Amino acid sequence: MLYLSAADVARALEQIDAPVVVSEVLSAHARGDAELAAEAYLSWNAPDGGQARTLNMPGMIRGSRIVVGTKIINGNLANPTRGLPRASGLTMLFDPLSARIVCLMEGAQISARRTACVSLAATRALARTSAETVAVIGVGVIGQEHCEVLCRELAWLRQLVLFDIEPQRLMSLAQVFRRRFSDKNLRIETVATVEEAIREADVIVACTTTASGYIRPEWLRRGALVVNVSLDDVPPDLFRAADKVVVDDWALVAADDRRVLGRLFHAGQAVGPFDPPRDNAVRVEAELGSILVGTTVGRRSDDEIVVVNPFGMAIEDLALAAKVEEVARQQGLGVVLPV
Repeated sequence: MLYLSAADVARALEQIDAPVVVSEVLSAHARGDAELAAEAYLSWNAPDGGQARTLNMPGMIRGSRIVVGTKIINGNLANPTRGLPRASGLTMLFDPLSARIVCLMEGAQISARRTACVSLAATRALARTSAETVAVIGVGVIGQEHCEVLCRELAWLRQLVLFDIEPQRLMSLAQVFRRRFSDKNLRIETVATVEEAIREADVIVACTTTASGYIRPEWLRRGALVVNVSLDDVPPDLFRAADKVVVDDWALVAADDRRVLGRLFHAGQAVGPFDPPRDNAVRVEAELGSILVGTTVGRRSDDEIVVVNPFGMAIEDLALAAKVEEVARQQGLGVVLPV
C-alpha cells in the first residue's frame, strides 16, 4: 500500500490541473458515471467540551479508469486554540478488482482544493456576464484556497473583497495575496463588516464555520451569485428569495438533517429538482453537473439571484486523489507500507 504524506500530496497537486479534474467529475456525476453512498456521520463532545466530528464518504467513478475509495475527514472547531488545524483527514483508494486499499494519503489538502474548484466551476457557469468582484467570507484554510484558485483562474476578476472575524489574519492574508498577484490587474481589499463585503460583490463565497445564517437578501445586488460551501451561512429567507437554487447532489442534501437546506426539506419546506412543486417551498432547480453538461439551463438573466449550496461529494476528492496517486507513482513519491 502506498502512503502519501501531506508534503507528497502538496507536491503532486502542483502538477495537476485540479479545476479540470473537478469539472470532469461533476460532469460524470451528471451523466450517471459515478456513485455515492450515504455519508456516515458521528459527532461527540470532546473531553475539553469542544464539538468534534468524523465523516466517512465512499464513492466510485466509472471511466477509462475505475476509481473507488473513501474520504474520511475529521474536525473540531476548537483545534486552532490547540495549535492544530481545524480539520484533518485521509483519502483511500481501493483496487476495483480485489477491493484492497492500494493508496492512503493525507486528505485535508485535497478536500480544500476540490472545494475551491467546485466554487470555481459554479462561478464560471452561473456568475452574471458583467461580474468583476468576488467576496470571500472567512479566510481560514478553505477561504485561502478559494482566494488562490479564484485569483488564478478567473480572467474577468478585477476586485477581491475579503472579510474575517479575525482582523490580524485578514490583513496578513490580504498582504500575501497582493504580493502573489501583483502582476495582475486585481484590487484586493479588506472590509470591516460582512455586509460591506456582500454589498460590493457580484459573487459571494461563504467559507466560515458559523452555524447561524447571516446573509440577508437585501444585502445582495441584483444578479449576485452566492456559493455557500459552509454550513448555515445562507438562512432560509435567502433560499426563498433566490431566483435559482442549485446543489451538487440532491439525494445527499435531502438525506441530511443538519444543514439548513436539508432541514427545510425534512420540514416540508423545500423540494428537489425531481420532485413535484409544493406551495411556498424552496425549489432546488438543478444539480451543478447537469448545468455543466447542458441538460439543465443555468442562469436565465443577469438580474437573477442564484444560490449554489454544494453538499460536498466524495467523488471530487477521489478524482483528485487518483491523479495524485498517478503523479506519485511516476515520480517515486511516498512510502510503500506493508499490509
